[in-house]
Amino acid sequence: MKAQAYRIGLKGDEFYDLQEVFRESINTTIIAGVKETGAFSKDGIEETAQAVKTLIEKLKEKGVPGDNIFVVASSAISSVKNRDELAKRVEELTGYKLEFLTVKDEVLFGIAGAVPPKYFYNSIFVDVGSGNTKIGYLEKVGGSINVRSFEIPYGTVSLAERASKGKDFRMELVEVLSKEVEPVLKREAQKNPAYLNRQNVFLVGCIVWAITTLQKPGQVEEAYVKLSSSDIRNFTLTIPKNTDRVLNPDLSKLKPELRDKAKKQVEKVKDVFSVDNLYAGSMLLDSIGRTFNFEKRNLIFPRYGNWLVGYVVLRGYLEETEAVKK
Repeated sequence: MKAQAYRIGLKGDEFYDLQEVFRESINTTIIAGVKETGAFSKDGIEETAQAVKTLIEKLKEKGVPGDNIFVVASSAISSVKNRDELAKRVEELTGYKLEFLTVKDEVLFGIAGAVPPKYFYNSIFVDVGSGNTKIGYLEKVGGSINVRSFEIPYGTVSLAERASKGKDFRMELVEVLSKEVEPVLKREAQKNPAYLNRQNVFLVGCIVWAITTLQKPGQVEEAYVKLSSSDIRNFTLTIPKNTDRVLNPDLSKLKPELRDKAKKQVEKVKDVFSVDNLYAGSMLLDSIGRTFNFEKRNLIFPRYGNWLVGYVVLRGYLEETEAVKK
């Protein structure tokens, strides 16, 4: 569960002028067991609805007007069969209706919230979430803008959970990726060569943030961080062999103020992820990278970009457009 509040202004072709007012996350068990049962547990629903309530109260304490708060569910849980029970409980506790996004919605909002406009039509977007992974891009067709997108039904947490059911965690990961993930990637690339041919890849999601934080702590203040396929691969190879070194990067050479910020981010990574989550997420990202030839492309992590930002920006734009029409 993530709550974020921004003051957002337009900034030409570069990006938005973002001033972060509030950011907080609460981990819940909402996704646990969904792969096997297709439904949320009663405990997961209650825990998650209570977390939504807590975060809304904190947003209001920060001065966010009630009308400017939106409660949105990612595509990872939109297809769960008892999602209406979650929506009902959230509304009972908060008064807010829960909006469910599709994969296509999330890719559109993700691009709007993470990719500078000048890169809209020469880039692809990859969002490795906790429950699923969304990949897509924008294209111009005639006078219209089209969203190409597809989903991998695994994310950092759900893949780790799936692999934990096998006898050997690492071998199970390899098998799931080779039999269930890579065939989907290859099929989509065959249908839409843009997934292989566009030069820029914007990577978002908690595993991307974790890898960047732990491997490039000195860049903790940079809005856009360049990554490489070797960054991902080195992390994947090192995390199971030398976990302590990966989780405790050397910060001694950083300036004091930067060191304090980097240390806080490193501690957040440890609070959010288990080692199995980190390994599963990095394996998933590496699998995507090998199939989509990341070694030949520009990889960019937009630190402050995500579909939540895009949702707010596009929502505001649509409301202003409607007001002008009226």
